[in-house]
Amino acid sequence: MEPWSAKMRLRLLVRRFDSMVLMPGDAVVVPENVNPGAGLRAFKDWSQILFNFGLAAAAIKVLSP
Repeated sequence: MEPWSAKMRLRLLVRRFDSMVLMPGDAVVVPENVNPGAGLRAFKDWSQILFNFGLAAAAIKVLSP
């Protein structure tokens, strides 16, 4: 089995998956569990962390002489 060429990798990034054709010998990988809310939850967590850092920086600025 040959490694993928740069042209083939670029084609995968640009093309949509629904336009691809499966050929004999191709492997299809399907994840067992998909958690659709994981990305939104991670965004919420990171935004809360950044907000808390900003709040702490503002408090330090106000309280420092």
